[in-house]
Amino acid sequence: MPGKCDRETPGKRRPPGIPLVGMLAVMAVCAVFNPAQVEAQQPAGTARIVVNNVTSTRPTSPERIVLHVGSNVIQNEVIDTAANSATLIVFPDNSQLAICPSAEVVLRSFELGPKPTLAVFIPIGCTRFSSGLLLKTASINTPSAEIRPYGTILTVTVSARGGTTVSVADGSASVTGAGRTVSVGTGQSTLVMRGQPPTPPVPTPPAPPIVTEMNALLVAAAAQDFGTRAAARSPPSEAPHGANMYSLNIDGKIQSEIAGDATPAFGCAGSTGSLGSRGTHGACASR
Repeated sequence: MPGKCDRETPGKRRPPGIPLVGMLAVMAVCAVFNPAQVEAQQPAGTARIVVNNVTSTRPTSPERIVLHVGSNVIQNEVIDTAANSATLIVFPDNSQLAICPSAEVVLRSFELGPKPTLAVFIPIGCTRFSSGLLLKTASINTPSAEIRPYGTILTVTVSARGGTTVSVADGSASVTGAGRTVSVGTGQSTLVMRGQPPTPPVPTPPAPPIVTEMNALLVAAAAQDFGTRAAARSPPSEAPHGANMYSLNIDGKIQSEIAGDATPAFGCAGSTGSLGSRGTHGACASR
């Protein structure tokens, strides 16, 4: 039996008791209040900290939206940060996703069912993920790697060429590339280039400048916000997850590619620049 929103069969006349205007009104209501569309619009998280120029694009509209503190984000929303900009997205269970300057992140999905899940795609840039009260695992994909953190604080960095560095500050993560998987523990990092397996985990190297900048931007914004309110009135979910949330933990080799930096690696003889493209996971550049 056809439902309320089913279209009439061609050639079939409408019942005489229903005027044309009434039928058009019903059709309009059905179009606006499509259950699938309403469900897709449910907020997945909230922008808790926004520094400078952070925008997003939603699947329902091609227009860019300027994010502000308190802005909701939805599934499949694409978040872009400009230079000298950063944001902290907080999910309902207090899981956190910090996004560094000059990055793009797609929030594919967030579910708080019996098995809470978060799916994120990072085409370029770096993010910092910290699991919350319920979400103990997530799916983080890049052009070269599939990452599954477990009760983790980790940083993921993606270069312009698609290379991915995963650095774990707490907990563990499985990292897959080219069909091979490695387990990365606390204080370790791995590198995954396009079409190649992850490198064996190594001690996490010092952070590149872009991560230091993200840390400074977010911490300064949080401190300014906390300083304007009494501590008793500050919701606990607004505070970042301690020092580890912004600890320095991303591979300089990959970040140098993001910044377009071809200078020698730190520690190399004659080095005059920042962390170079041959640093941390490779030898010093030959001279």
